[in-house]
Amino acid sequence: MNLHLPTDLQAALDGLAIQQGDTPDALARRVLTDYVQEQTRLQEALAIGEWSLSNEPTYSANEAIALTRQALNRAA
Repeated sequence: MNLHLPTDLQAALDGLAIQQGDTPDALARRVLTDYVQEQTRLQEALAIGEWSLSNEPTYSANEAIALTRQALNRAA
């Protein structure tokens, strides 16, 4: 992976990679992969939230608390 980093950032990457027992290339790949996966999870969560807001009933805070208490009492 060719990252064109300023010298100070490249040195920091090299140092972190050594601390983690990895190569700078492997560390950069892992960080970028984690970022992409997290971005994907965020997009999925937002899509679910948007769908829920447009398709599910909405409750006030008090209604939500009451429904939660009812569910907990049924489970007990």
